Amino acid sequence: MNITFLVGNGFDLGLGLCSRYTDFYDIYLGQSFNKAPAIFNFAKEISGNHDTWSDFESAIGEYTSNYTSSNKREFIDIIKDFTVSFVNYLEKQEGDLSFEKNQKQIIDTFTKALSSFYSLDNLSPQSYDSVASLFQKNANQQHIYNFLVFNYTSTLEKCLKLCSDKGSIVRSNGVKDAIGQIVHVHGKINDQPIIGVNDSEQIKSIELSGDRAFIKRFAKPDIDQMLARI
Repeated sequence: MNITFLVGNGFDLGLGLCSRYTDFYDIYLGQSFNKAPAIFNFAKEISGNHDTWSDFESAIGEYTSNYTSSNKREFIDIIKDFTVSFVNYLEKQEGDLSFEKNQKQIIDTFTKALSSFYSLDNLSPQSYDSVASLFQKNANQQHIYNFLVFNYTSTLEKCLKLCSDKGSIVRSNGVKDAIGQIVHVHGKINDQPIIGVNDSEQIKSIELSGDRAFIKRFAKPDIDQMLARI
């Protein structure tokens, strides 16, 4: 039986990483003093307005309203610079994270989360009964855990490596489950990370919202399709 988990930034935050965009804004400003004026002005904008930019994806779409087809190159350069700087920041954050301490706690917590992720705490009674019934019918069947990851880090893989025994996770009933696919939807730190909007509707520049070449470089689904990632 295949089980697919969606993994977002809450996973990294739970491990202790300061991986929110807002954690990086002030650092980015400090890195941008000697960069191009457009990049520095963008850094000042996001650093001075954490609340507005708490939803980076939506806010960057709004920010496109300052641009047209004639100066879109400037905007693309801003996104390129921010992407490189942000993933470098995340790389350091991940590098400072130690998995050596509390290994048993990590293994116990993670294994339990995989094998008993559903409960009445996060599901309605009707949904819980439906899922519980399905699992009871397939109690002795191997589970294959797949992951759609929206983070740029490899923290999930590191946790799974701790928990798995030659690719398997043993449940309390002795059944050996397996790790299936791990897909980083938006890339990884060292594997074509993409930062942009969710779709063209978030692009508020009237000209750029109809610019197919721009959309293919800035809308995540279009970039993923081009990279054949999903």
